[in-house]
Amino acid sequence: MRLFVAVLVFTGCQSTAAPPNQANDVSTAPPTGSTALASTNIDLPPDVIAPRTSSTGTFSCDRLQTVSFDSPEADVQMQRHLLRDKFVLAGYRPDGVASGNVLDLRTMKWRALREDGAPRFIDGNKIWSPQVIALDTRLVLFGGATYVLDTETNQWHAVAQPPDLGQTILSTVGDVLVTSTHRLDARALVYRPNSKGMQAGQRRAAWGGFFYQWSDGAPTGEKLDIRTGTVSTISLDGLKGFSTTAPPYPLGIGTFFVWGQTSGGKMAGALFDPAKEAWTSVSHGGGPDLYRMNLPNDNLVVGRFFVHHRYWYQDPLAPSDGAAKEQDTLYIFDGAKATWARVKTLKEAQVFPIGSWVLVIGGGKAWLHDPEKGGRCELSASRFGYGAGSPIQVLADGRRIVFFGNAIDSNPRCPPGAPCVVQHPELVRQSFGSIVATIAP
Repeated sequence: MRLFVAVLVFTGCQSTAAPPNQANDVSTAPPTGSTALASTNIDLPPDVIAPRTSSTGTFSCDRLQTVSFDSPEADVQMQRHLLRDKFVLAGYRPDGVASGNVLDLRTMKWRALREDGAPRFIDGNKIWSPQVIALDTRLVLFGGATYVLDTETNQWHAVAQPPDLGQTILSTVGDVLVTSTHRLDARALVYRPNSKGMQAGQRRAAWGGFFYQWSDGAPTGEKLDIRTGTVSTISLDGLKGFSTTAPPYPLGIGTFFVWGQTSGGKMAGALFDPAKEAWTSVSHGGGPDLYRMNLPNDNLVVGRFFVHHRYWYQDPLAPSDGAAKEQDTLYIFDGAKATWARVKTLKEAQVFPIGSWVLVIGGGKAWLHDPEKGGRCELSASRFGYGAGSPIQVLADGRRIVFFGNAIDSNPRCPPGAPCVVQHPELVRQSFGSIVATIAP
């Protein structure tokens, strides 16, 4: 079986990725060959402490370049993960040993994962189902035991777990996994303790080598220094009067944007400056309500802009004119000016960040939006695997977008006014091939 991969690349922003869902039954068998525990500080790379926020440059759809290439055979049920310069297909063989392939996005060459030292998911009647977390350049298996895959050397490493390790994952920062009690330094292959334990907050964000969290209605929140493990308190004075908030979004200018609803039922927002630990209020000014504001697929950051996607039939500010409502809306917040703008886009679309632009795909079309200049250009969605079918999964980290696989659904559909017929899963066909698209310098 062959795989389809389309990659849209920009080389100006930090890769960030979020953990998948918690798995179930976990084997507690300790790993072998573990490294020793350590308590020294973590040395963070400069681009984690001060993330790059450069502009994509001159806006034009002509800067998109596509190249086709072959993909290795693999089980399409394998998990897919996007790292800084790698795309990983990971799973395990029938005997339970971890296996898969890694695509180097710089050379566009695949190589199989080495199996010496690889963890075992099935051992007799024991099944190990860890969380699989993509960091910046490492892949981590966490739960009962810890393994780290170095995608540069193609080597698995077992990491010794401290006896008091908290099992709640709070965040990822570069190649560091943050738990409620420790930080896993995936480069040095050691757990380093935090100065005190942390309970998971409702709202979480990371920027500049620090992790922040708080809960709605609380007077204070917490800040964790990723390098030293020091946990301290931050003021939430800027959120007084809010009954509920959406997740915070770190903007490319170094501030957090928080949008929410006041106890009086009005929409409002706030900007948090981590360097000064100061809040600035933001008026409603044409922003959306909170509906769908907690869904990551409809909320993204490009440079200094926060972008919220709203389907046309869910937009509370859409005009009453029927024709005008046949388009989705992008609510665009400018973090530098603290103002909202509304831009019409394709109907019932999907949105993705790419550099400082927004790619919107829907209805067989693709639009590229420039929030800063207000520009827009059009191209065919077939360049990204949309057409007769659609991608099986799309992964985006701001620097590149991976469109994985393609499924062509030939199930019979219900004619207007007719009862629905039984759907036939066997009529969903999968096509395979690979395409990489880049934004030219």
